[in-house]
Amino acid sequence: MIFKPLKCIGISYKKTEVSVRSKFALTESSILERYSNTNLFHFFIISTCNRTEIYSFDQPYDELLKLLVGDGDMELFKREAYYIDDRECFEHLVEVTSGMDSQLLGDYEVSGQIKDSLKMAGDAGKLGGYFEKITNFAQSIAKTIRSETNLSKGSVSVSNAAVEYIKQNVKDIQNKSILVIGAGKMGRATMRNIITELDTNQITLLNRTESVSDRIAKQLDVKSDSYSNLQRHVKEADIIIVATNADYHIISFNDVSGTKVILDLSVPQNVDPLIGTQPNIKLIDVDGLSKTKDETLKMRQGEIPKAKELMRVRLDKFEIQINNGVEFVKKYIINNE
Repeated sequence: MIFKPLKCIGISYKKTEVSVRSKFALTESSILERYSNTNLFHFFIISTCNRTEIYSFDQPYDELLKLLVGDGDMELFKREAYYIDDRECFEHLVEVTSGMDSQLLGDYEVSGQIKDSLKMAGDAGKLGGYFEKITNFAQSIAKTIRSETNLSKGSVSVSNAAVEYIKQNVKDIQNKSILVIGAGKMGRATMRNIITELDTNQITLLNRTESVSDRIAKQLDVKSDSYSNLQRHVKEADIIIVATNADYHIISFNDVSGTKVILDLSVPQNVDPLIGTQPNIKLIDVDGLSKTKDETLKMRQGEIPKAKELMRVRLDKFEIQINNGVEFVKKYIINNE
């Protein structure tokens, strides 16, 4: 009963490949624009490399759908989308927040992404009292799952998977030049993992805001350069890692030649997929990275039943408490008025 008004509309990696997800991926500014241009309340939007979703407490599906898709291809989105409501919607939010529903099972980065998305919606005045409590409860259960199971133990995330791919597919890594484009959370995490796991700092960092790339490069003891030199660095680098918020291809087909490994960690895709047809280019996107299999992922898969049982127990207890409270109000307050 208490979860009945909950709704979720979205697309994710489970059904939709990255080339289509890219069409509906939303930047932070796009989400803020949606918050500013609607009278709807009690909702929030999350857009990551895995999914684009909107959650709501009491808003109609058609209004949520129009808001989320905006000027995008509505018919394409409808073909790819899922619609979830009631308790199943809450369980889905818990599974997303805990990493159970991540493309890389147990990915710990999604917890921070959910937290950031909720803060953005809260700052825009879009959550509201009860819906905010519901989302806090979902985060609490997800935190319990992460602390009481091994679902997020070990090192499995997009940034970790990128480094693991390099480790398995590139020889003589200490003599390779690495270009990282993007100084956001993903780019920073990937650079740290490269330095730690691959024992190299032959990295050049490019970012549109050069003061940011200069500061981070100094912290990590790597090189930085002006973003205006992007094409030159793309031609010279052996390994290119792209992790920006751009909504277009920053590397096009004619920018690349020779032998290279390119990892596009961005959604929307920042690297023209046709580059992967060049004979000496290995181009990997987030869907390709998700196919990486290791012992950590196998261990995490065994934790799913325990995680779902923890969620069920918390939810059952919560529903009983709320329903008992409703019956108390009906019996002792409303009936005695």
